[in-house]
Amino acid sequence: MWIKFRLDRNNKITILESGDPGDMVLPAVENYTFNGKQLGGMVFSGDFTNYMTILDISDTELALELDDKGYDEDGYNDYYAIYTFRKVEQE
Repeated sequence: MWIKFRLDRNNKITILESGDPGDMVLPAVENYTFNGKQLGGMVFSGDFTNYMTILDISDTELALELDDKGYDEDGYNDYYAIYTFRKVEQE
């Protein structure tokens, strides 16, 4: 799974490319929230939580944790994932 995106200071995320865009027309622009410890919004959420926690951030990497606790229609719960994003030069 991969995604290329850009965050701006107006709390907009632009999804430029994706390994699995599904029914999304790219580029797509969505809102996001930032409170210093978490990123929220459609892109940074799961089925049972509306944010990802920032584990590490540097000039070149961003690591986010999704701890999605709840029960889906199949009875599974507690989906956990860590996503690492790396900065690339703009084309």
